[in-house]
Amino acid sequence: MGCHDFETTWTDLAKSFKSKENICFAELNCKFAKTICNDYELRYEPNLIWLENGEEVQQYDGDLTSPGIKIFVREMIKRNETNKSAAERPYFHTKPIILFGWFLFAGDVISYFA
Repeated sequence: MGCHDFETTWTDLAKSFKSKENICFAELNCKFAKTICNDYELRYEPNLIWLENGEEVQQYDGDLTSPGIKIFVREMIKRNETNKSAAERPYFHTKPIILFGWFLFAGDVISYFA
């Protein structure tokens, strides 16, 4: 699946997890962010990477379908105890800031969905 075809899937996923206030779904274009993409050694598209506090936790290598990615996100939420919104946690500032990023190689879009 190419980046153009994946964009709708990504936007729908971001909307479906919008209530998870400490998870930010981000889209980064490697055409404009070559240094970041080189740091992650990205060579194909699209690339999905789960980051916490700026550190890579895991790259997603499953199906690029909404159901497949939702399973991955739910597993990561459970694993990292991010299933409550930040406002519901007594010490939310000590919890990791989650960024689930989609890195692409074409076009001119850079966007974030919070």
